[in-house]
Amino acid sequence: EFPVLAKIQDSYKGKLRVVAIAVQDTRLNVLEFIKKNTRYKFTYLTDPGMTEAESRVSLYFGIRGIPVTIFVNGQSRVLDRWSGFSGEEELVKRIEKLMAQ
Repeated sequence: EFPVLAKIQDSYKGKLRVVAIAVQDTRLNVLEFIKKNTRYKFTYLTDPGMTEAESRVSLYFGIRGIPVTIFVNGQSRVLDRWSGFSGEEELVKRIEKLMAQ
């Protein structure tokens, strides 16, 4: 999924930003991933409550499993969310529809 998200972020440079939120991994593991994967120019966040059964970030976004894609506009309003990853074509289609709003 990350290669597709990187490609989409490059296509919408200045209009779309990918924020990757780790809800099931430690901050240390996330930092190691970032070091090894510098090609992904995302904003990375770790969930401070990730050790809890239901962390604050998971509860806020209603995350029940991963991966989850949440589309938030510039005014911090959640426009859409979906679970799973069904490929680049479907993701691009959804993003283009949302970007047109």
